Amino acid sequence: MSEATSQPVDTKRILQHRAELFAGLALTDGYQELVRELDRKADRMRKAAGIYALSPEGANQRQLDYDRGFIDALKYIPTIIAHSERVLEKLDEQVSEPDDEGSLW
Repeated sequence: MSEATSQPVDTKRILQHRAELFAGLALTDGYQELVRELDRKADRMRKAAGIYALSPEGANQRQLDYDRGFIDALKYIPTIIAHSERVLEKLDEQVSEPDDEGSLW
């Protein structure tokens, strides 16, 4: 078997391993606490940005944009876990189907 034909299997195996690691995190108490802390941090930043935006001195738009991006990043982290669970479902479906060249990530 050539290296080119074994590549998809190796890639799927690596992808499955990574997805299993991420999906396994969702089951831990530590991960659940991390998600709660990310939510608390995002709430604190939103409140601070609102106060700052309404201050009599005026707001620094650059700082507000940075804070908005930071809050978006905090919300993105838990989506990695949810996405990994969908990847595992797709990989399970592909076990009985022929190889598909489409990217799962």
